[in-house]
Amino acid sequence: MKPLHPRNKEKKNLELLKLICNEIKKRRAEKGLTQEELASRADLHSKYIGVLERTHNDLSISTLYRIFGALDMQPSAVLKNFESKLSK
Repeated sequence: MKPLHPRNKEKKNLELLKLICNEIKKRRAEKGLTQEELASRADLHSKYIGVLERTHNDLSISTLYRIFGALDMQPSAVLKNFESKLSK
């Protein structure tokens, strides 16, 4: 397998971040939670969720797990779903 050019790798990373942020926003809305409520459940600052949902911030693995946990999401299942979308 040929390695990705740095610009293409960065583009793939941004695509993945957008997919994750959109999924967080979708699941939060499905659960009827405000950004503040989700932030409280995930023990994050209330403004962080809004910034994240607009894809204006990167997120760490630990933050991702905290948010997924607050939304009762399984990180491995969500990320596996994104894998197929990114390989197209």
